[in-house]
Amino acid sequence: MMPPEQVDSWLLPPEDLSLRGGLKGRLAGEFCLLESQVDALTRCLDKQASPAIRPLCLKMLAEMKQSLAVLERLADNAADLARGTALGSRPVTEPVPQRDLAEYLEAFSACANEELAVYRRPLRVELGRMPAMLWVRMDEIFLDGILGNLISNAVACGGAHVRLFCTPERKLIYEDDSRGLDAAGLALLRDGVLDQRLLDTGATGLLIVRAYAAALGWALACPAQPQGGGVRLEFSLPPCEPDPGCILLEDDTLSRHLRRERLHRGMQRELTALAAAETE
Repeated sequence: MMPPEQVDSWLLPPEDLSLRGGLKGRLAGEFCLLESQVDALTRCLDKQASPAIRPLCLKMLAEMKQSLAVLERLADNAADLARGTALGSRPVTEPVPQRDLAEYLEAFSACANEELAVYRRPLRVELGRMPAMLWVRMDEIFLDGILGNLISNAVACGGAHVRLFCTPERKLIYEDDSRGLDAAGLALLRDGVLDQRLLDTGATGLLIVRAYAAALGWALACPAQPQGGGVRLEFSLPPCEPDPGCILLEDDTLSRHLRRERLHRGMQRELTALAAAETE
């Protein structure tokens, strides 16, 4: 294995973006084709198959669609890891837009709660104290991945509440009341130690959390975990003075709509994959 500092040194930024887009584009195209074929086959069997075999065939196709959802999520994560956001890679250095983190978290929590209700999950996301505005430099796709993976992990571990808030010291705090992280999960997030068991099972969720935090340049800390279960993580945000020249001026209605659509799709993917994994 190459040393961490060499992981992302093979590619220049344009090549890196091209690789990421190419991998994700090819994977998305193949999954779209497979899902369309499964849908077409489902409609065909529903209309033309004999009553003797129709229930069994439709049940198998439904299971195939669930498996495709799991594979799509794993493939998407693997594509990001393959491009150099893996454990130990350097933070993103190219210019990124300034965003109001408080506004983003409000939109994220609303979309997450809507999808959790649709999927009949008892967990809800709550916002604690937040500044009126908290400017950060960030790629929202990375933060989507961090929070989406943490919430799906909390759901899988029996959590009922997730709480997000920020401190005056520019720390984003994540808390939940799930069963908590095991020793391997804590070692990965806190120390960057990747347990062989996580490698063997292909677990990517917590690896994505750490990798994306590093890509954002956000220091991740795991203080003493709550007694009796639960998870508490702290993300230290780099200083960021609002720069009018770097703040994106967008049509507010359009940008909010596009963000909601992206957040809904991300949570749907996480929860669909989780449901499929639970039925295996």
